[in-house]
Amino acid sequence: MKPKITWINHASYIIENDQVCLLVDPWIDGTAFNDGWLHISKSYFPDDLLDRVTHIWFSHEHPDHFSPKNLKEISLKCHNLPKIVFQKTTDKRVLNFVKKLGFECIEIEPFKEHLIEENFAITIMTFPPIDSSLILDINGYKIVNTNDCILESKHLKKLGSYINNSCDLLLTQFSYASWIGTPDDSSLRKLAIEEKICEIKSQIEFFKPSYTIPFASFIWYCHAENFYMNDEMVGLEIIEQKISNSGSKAAIMYPGDSWTLFEKRHFTNQENINKYKSDIVQNVKIENTITPQLIPIDELEKNANIYFQRIKEKNGKYLLMLICLISKIFDSFPLKYKLGFGETSFRIEDHNATYKFDWINGLKKSRIDNPHVVLSADSLNFILKLEFGMGSLGVNGRAIYKDLLSLYHFRRVFSLGLVNSVGDTFLSHAIKKITNQVGDSIHDVEPSYLKK
Repeated sequence: MKPKITWINHASYIIENDQVCLLVDPWIDGTAFNDGWLHISKSYFPDDLLDRVTHIWFSHEHPDHFSPKNLKEISLKCHNLPKIVFQKTTDKRVLNFVKKLGFECIEIEPFKEHLIEENFAITIMTFPPIDSSLILDINGYKIVNTNDCILESKHLKKLGSYINNSCDLLLTQFSYASWIGTPDDSSLRKLAIEEKICEIKSQIEFFKPSYTIPFASFIWYCHAENFYMNDEMVGLEIIEQKISNSGSKAAIMYPGDSWTLFEKRHFTNQENINKYKSDIVQNVKIENTITPQLIPIDELEKNANIYFQRIKEKNGKYLLMLICLISKIFDSFPLKYKLGFGETSFRIEDHNATYKFDWINGLKKSRIDNPHVVLSADSLNFILKLEFGMGSLGVNGRAIYKDLLSLYHFRRVFSLGLVNSVGDTFLSHAIKKITNQVGDSIHDVEPSYLKK
């Protein structure tokens, strides 16, 4: 029996065979990354489809793949709760969250095949700190979902060894998925698209899949503050052609499509490309964007004080003061490398007010003419209230930075929420970094997107 795939949206789909119906990365509706992303098209996820689901797999904790809101809705609507399949982790934060909702969990050891049922095997390839790819072996058909993973040659070789260099279907991301440049930096976004196309080409040349489904990029930047990021939205005709030129057959899936894999499809790529084009014309408009919620300045200052107290309690008041002071002295010299923990400045655009923040004084008003960052009170408030807030801002692009050094300072000063969200402190992360237990710098830590 050949597996059947039903398309839901973005990175989410169902693949079923015999008694197994696996739901992948369900983000069904709503925004992601603090009102930064929306689906281009309406998702397809009727109740009768949900009732067939036996298992749910999450690739990682980003909200466009792991939506707590949608998972809670599934837990309330499902008559028989599906089993959650997730990579084995040390902190168990995702599994603990889903267990509280009543789900039974299957932890899969990375790089080890797990049999869901006869002729339906799962292998998870982890890519630290949080991402993973999925390999399915269904009745001998090999399906590879590379997800958001950036695959270098060493990763491709390892993946290839688990499928014996035989791949029937590849699913891969086809557009950029984070903040890239200011409104005037369209050339940087164009370059990012070119790099993504090169990644697709290298994956196809390595895996040699019979079919390739481009996915995990069916979003638009839906806020008034990041709408400019849509200027280099790549056309699916280009992606289809690049896939074809690389030696694979493109399968453009639209929400609601079902396909018994490798048999004749009841839809054509061009029909679906036209549907997406129509949705873009209908939905991706400046008048459809979300405008920032106006946060009163006194509320912002109150939340800043709460944030300041929290990071001091979690990371050590005197340690932060010492690091901040050393950084201010070090960064005053004209050296190429900057510690970046001294101070950052920003203008809150909707209040036309400028502030500075550091680990000694907290939030203070400032008269700086040319601050590091311009952002809304809503974006700043999101950082102050939620430990993963800085992570969301790094993806949604809802801020304008004076230059890359300004971005560096801003992210470094507000990095503590990121490390605290995953159970670390400034000191514990520094020790892990020195001893090569983690590779990311403190401002690049992937946070937990679960609200505490």
